[in-house]
Amino acid sequence: MVAGECAGPLAINDVWKNSYSENTSRKVWAAKYVARHPNLVALELSSFKCGHDAPIYSVVEEIVEHSGTPYFCFKDIDENKPTGSIKIRVETIGYFLKRYREDMVRNKQKVNSIDQQLKEFEAKLRRQMLRDRMDDSRVQESFEHGSMPQIHVSIGALSASNPPAARVSGD
Repeated sequence: MVAGECAGPLAINDVWKNSYSENTSRKVWAAKYVARHPNLVALELSSFKCGHDAPIYSVVEEIVEHSGTPYFCFKDIDENKPTGSIKIRVETIGYFLKRYREDMVRNKQKVNSIDQQLKEFEAKLRRQMLRDRMDDSRVQESFEHGSMPQIHVSIGALSASNPPAARVSGD
């Protein structure tokens, strides 16, 4: 809508130009609505595979699936005994949604873990940068005051190094 491609939130002419049927318009609008809301799932029930809405089936499917929203489409519901087939379909949907939710929770945990690792890494880098700046400022300060940086070495370390004796020539 901001880009001007769509006249309003209820408009469907951006995805279906020739809408002559109210039922077709409702299906397209519902697909767009479900695609925009992360807590909804698309479920399409129909008694027929063909008819005046047949051309819209692929449009609805593309809208919903491009958004990553789960999409269930059941056609020819009246063809068999509906109670048995609907029961199996509802169980299938329930199973899928349970797995879909588990995947969403797992992905959220992964994102949180990565975010935490990035925060820890950023804190570590900031501490290192602060240490480096402090070391640089101490060295710079000592040069500005005319003194050399102090090097702390223990007497034991100096005696253990055994430097060669200096020779002095007597000319």
